[in-house]
Amino acid sequence: HRSKGNGLHIRMSLAERVRAARGVCQAVSKVTGFGRGAKGVGKALDYISREGGLPLEKDTGEKIEGREAQRELVQEWAIDFDGQKNSRDSAQIVFSMPPRSNVEALKAAVRDTGARAFPNHEWVFAVHTDTDHPHAHMVVKMRGKEKGKKLKLRKADLYKLREIFAEAAREHGVELAASSRAARGVGRKGERQA
Repeated sequence: HRSKGNGLHIRMSLAERVRAARGVCQAVSKVTGFGRGAKGVGKALDYISREGGLPLEKDTGEKIEGREAQRELVQEWAIDFDGQKNSRDSAQIVFSMPPRSNVEALKAAVRDTGARAFPNHEWVFAVHTDTDHPHAHMVVKMRGKEKGKKLKLRKADLYKLREIFAEAAREHGVELAASSRAARGVGRKGERQA
């Protein structure tokens, strides 16, 4: 079955259509911005770590604690930054779960999502529990471990990322779906009001 919306055709499995019909909570993953240069990436790490108050977890499992360790990480990453004024050197992505979801399940799902979606890229994440929905902020270095390979985040890539996160969450006991708006009978996304 194909679901159509905004010119993008998305294949959906029977299981995903059943989850949509049952009204299973939707996985939320969205790009919230891009870091440009060491300063921009440093600001992103400051935000997700609450100015160094929360530990960051790297793709390797290593913990980064405190602003000094964050600055060292940015300097390591900056070796591969483009140096052009508006170059996207990192992407900030949020992964959110339903209210009262298990925080350890969220961490495990985000680790698995990062490993599956960005196997050739470095990333860090931190979990925020200051809202009803526990959520994780991930910063992904755009330039991959293979020199010359830079991450591109197209619409289809973002849909796939949502699917990966939903699958990882289910593996850790949190039932999430990644069905399209069209499959749920939801019209086009509303325009943002100024």
